[in-house]
Amino acid sequence: MAVGLPLLAREVSSDPLKVAAVFAAGRVPWVFALVVGSLVDRCDARPVLVGADSVRAASLLLFGWWLIRSDDLPSVWLICVISAILALFSISFFAALQRVVPALVGGSELEKANGYLDAGVNTGEQFVGPAMGAYFAAGGAIPVLVDAASFAISATVLRRLPSMPSSPTAEMSSLRRDVATGWNWFRSSSAMIVLTAATAAMTGLQSFVLATEVIIVRDTLKLPKFWFGPFTAILAAGAIFGSLVAARLIARLGSTTFSVTTITGALCFLACAGTRSVPVVFGAMTLQSFTIGVNNVSNAALRQRAVPVPLRGRVISLIRTFVFGVQIPGALMGGWLAARHGTDTLFTVVAGGFIGIVAVTARPLRRLLAPYQAGPHPTVEGANAA
Repeated sequence: MAVGLPLLAREVSSDPLKVAAVFAAGRVPWVFALVVGSLVDRCDARPVLVGADSVRAASLLLFGWWLIRSDDLPSVWLICVISAILALFSISFFAALQRVVPALVGGSELEKANGYLDAGVNTGEQFVGPAMGAYFAAGGAIPVLVDAASFAISATVLRRLPSMPSSPTAEMSSLRRDVATGWNWFRSSSAMIVLTAATAAMTGLQSFVLATEVIIVRDTLKLPKFWFGPFTAILAAGAIFGSLVAARLIARLGSTTFSVTTITGALCFLACAGTRSVPVVFGAMTLQSFTIGVNNVSNAALRQRAVPVPLRGRVISLIRTFVFGVQIPGALMGGWLAARHGTDTLFTVVAGGFIGIVAVTARPLRRLLAPYQAGPHPTVEGANAA
């Protein structure tokens, strides 16, 4: 679906803004992530994971049935609705996941565990999936039904996880108070505020490119639509490799991880500006995906260490609200830039923005994140005090 939905949108319309709207629609539900995360913190994590995958399986099954019955391609707006539905239930899944991972592994193994998890996600979502997603460009229902089956299998497997109930305090408080507690803790943490601001700014700029990748492949590089699948698969390979080696790189780079990966990403985008060489663009974008893999693992471990256990679902969901929220205007701005000024300008603007982020945040990030590079999880007492 990561490849199929943008390709299908490109088949329906060649307008970069409409294609970018599909990407943006998948970010809109994250506006409600704090409330969803607060609800998840009050529940056993295991049935939340199983339920989220079950609902996504059912939604895709219905969409696949519609594609089989219909002779016409769906409108861009229907594609946006499907994208939003999938995103909505991924929020609850992600919120529950933040309790599951630290509960299953020790604090010193978080980078390694998150690296394996991120590599697994990228392997399925961007490496194996695109091969089938390419068929979706012709309006076929097979990739949709396969994706539905994958969620159903996942829900079945996740039933074997141990029960992970909420903390006793969650049962005694109101949802409104839970939301306020999560917001107040986040507001009081300078480290999380700065990390979130830096990450949100970077992902907002990055969405300029992510939302227009199909335009880059089809219109800038003049490649047939078949190449969009291999393009995303090659990028995924970079992210997978970055996730697998992230623990070792993070151990060496420490609190400078964000700055080093962001500068490297900026240089990759600059390499893409002004060239129509397929090997150069593919290679630079793959290296940039490698930096994303490393950065994602680093940020996940930092958040899991910094946020107290009872607040983990709602606070990390709140952080993701900012990170994904800025991708909505970012995707639309990327579509507008590509339509008005071309992808060369797009790459240059993003690269300059990356360099500016590092210039502003490098020093405070090193100082504020150093205590969370390693060590035990926050205590329950610390969470209660928050």
